[in-house]
Amino acid sequence: MRTVKKHDERRKEILKTAEKLFSKKGFAKATIADIINTIGIAKGTFYHYYKSKEELLNEFIYIEMEKTKERLESIVNDNSMSPYEKLAQIFRKSMHHKTINKSRVKMLAKALYNNDNNIVLLHKRSQKYLEIATPLIGQILKEGVASKTFKLAYPIQTVDLILRMSHSIDENFAKMLTQSITEESISDFLKICENFSIAVHRLLGIKENQIELIYKNEVLELLN
Repeated sequence: MRTVKKHDERRKEILKTAEKLFSKKGFAKATIADIINTIGIAKGTFYHYYKSKEELLNEFIYIEMEKTKERLESIVNDNSMSPYEKLAQIFRKSMHHKTINKSRVKMLAKALYNNDNNIVLLHKRSQKYLEIATPLIGQILKEGVASKTFKLAYPIQTVDLILRMSHSIDENFAKMLTQSITEESISDFLKICENFSIAVHRLLGIKENQIELIYKNEVLELLN
């Protein structure tokens, strides 16, 4: 048991160090040597856990997806909430997760969306998220249709549209991080977010602003 614990601790140490270096120097500029030297471990020790920076990045994505799945399942299975409340909670908790993990969110956005070498990882991440989120959020929409909370004909297809629009927002967010952020660019980004909210409400067949989807203060915090 001690060996397993040591192994897990070393893996976490490598991940934590890599995250800090990727955030500080950028994924492209940070090297495996930087990680090794910062921790003070042998090269062979590092390669026992990870074969490349891309494998490290993939690990961050796996952790992110596991947390997303747990978060969604806890909301979907909470029978004390209405479909409205469940959907609102999904967006609320997602934003909360992003703000408390701000450095990792920004690091992943820059590494995945602005690095052509990681396009395959980005695609795999997007597909994995759709695979996890579509049936779970689809269940909420089906509950909403059954209770006449939402007015739509195709719950699963509607979820797919919503998630793909959300992906587009992530792309715009990542682009902003690599450019000089101005009041004008922030205003434009917030308009995109507002349009997303309008589109989601229309897809669900409900009045605008019935569900809070955009958290302006948190968005501004992420951009700072």
